[in-house]
Amino acid sequence: MSSKLHITEVGRVAIPAADQDRALAFYVDTLGFEKRVDETFA
Repeated sequence: MSSKLHITEVGRVAIPAADQDRALAFYVDTLGFEKRVDETFA
């Protein structure tokens, strides 16, 4: 028996990156993701 997974939404994702601006540009401009929250950590 095989079932298909249908994802409609992703809650929160944290992805560490050495160059935050470059990573943001990739995910927003290239992949079309939406930046909804921008947290500053110590």
